[in-house]
Amino acid sequence: MISGWDNIPSLQFVAFQSGGILSALAYTSVTVTGVAIGPPLASSFGAVMGRVDAIRDLLSFPLLLLGTVPLLVLLPFMLIWFGASSRIVQSALVIAFALVTVAAVTQQATEDIGARYVDYATCLGASRADPP
Repeated sequence: MISGWDNIPSLQFVAFQSGGILSALAYTSVTVTGVAIGPPLASSFGAVMGRVDAIRDLLSFPLLLLGTVPLLVLLPFMLIWFGASSRIVQSALVIAFALVTVAAVTQQATEDIGARYVDYATCLGASRADPP
């Protein structure tokens, strides 16, 4: 009978870490923080880019550039900038991925349906100066 994980030959290369449930929850909370920050930030960022021409002209190229660079290419640079054990790197990857994907989709959606709804709102009495 096997007494523990250390005696299983196929798992000898796996480095199980001790620390219990609290260390696992702390590690997971970093990813959850990135998921909680990324999409709302990206949605508002994309909506502003879709409605304001000056901001769209200024920021569409960096967003396009970040969208074409795989996030695995950004990982070594983030490790150099912030350190290998930094929780900032883990959250930043999740936030950057959400920012690129959600902001691009939100910007395109805002551009596509915005004019039709603005015209419909003006038919109902809103002026073009009113915020959407």
